[in-house]
Amino acid sequence: MFSVKTNGENIKVSLEHVFNTILKESLSNFDNNKNLNHLDDFIDYLNKTTSKNLLDTTHSQLYSVYFLAGYYYRLFLEKNNVSITNNKDKK
Repeated sequence: MFSVKTNGENIKVSLEHVFNTILKESLSNFDNNKNLNHLDDFIDYLNKTTSKNLLDTTHSQLYSVYFLAGYYYRLFLEKNNVSITNNKDKK
């Protein structure tokens, strides 16, 4: 359960409601979100990184990695005044 303070009022929100709201928002902004321009590349990097130990990894652990990677990506963008270009990085 989350307690969210908005307009001076505390509102109780369930974890399920928060997650459903996050999913709905992420899917509705998917095509117009410039921060997701390199999403396929990020997924490829994560797959390469986790595939080495894939047999030793549970679904829960994989979901955790993806969720945390998204969370830290968001922090990276917000804290570092990042400008995203359409050019792919050279490997």
